[in-house]
Amino acid sequence: ATVYAFPKESNEYGLWVQAIPNNLKVQNPSKFMGICQKHWPEGAPMKQVKRFARPKHPPSIFATTPKSAMQLICASNSRNATQRGVLLTQRGQFKDELEPFNEADRIGSWPTFTQKAPTLEFVSNGQWLLQLNESEVHFYIIQDRKIQASLMVQDNFC
Repeated sequence: ATVYAFPKESNEYGLWVQAIPNNLKVQNPSKFMGICQKHWPEGAPMKQVKRFARPKHPPSIFATTPKSAMQLICASNSRNATQRGVLLTQRGQFKDELEPFNEADRIGSWPTFTQKAPTLEFVSNGQWLLQLNESEVHFYIIQDRKIQASLMVQDNFC
């Protein structure tokens, strides 16, 4: 298999080094190091450099490398507000979503809570068991006949 030397141009060199997965631990390749042709797709476009041809683009095939070791290379988001489309003067005009969200979760009264508790999604879909008492509500997760998690709400929560 052919081995291609790292490009001498600094921007291309940087792209090639960034393309190498983290688990290979190659941070500063020397001029004596190269990358095997198996790391490029077959028929990859080539570039003539002096007497030799080498791939135009950085290596992209590392078959035995897990995805977790691959470096994430993407364009950074611009911090310029005019390019993002949200100007500082417009930000104050957007409706705050946190207050209605918190209001939906707020327990207004004990009778309302004890009435709604059996219909809560995590109870109705069977993930949690519910035990209602006069002044307490208990939620349980039971696995292998053991309590894995429990939550108790008392009527004096206000």
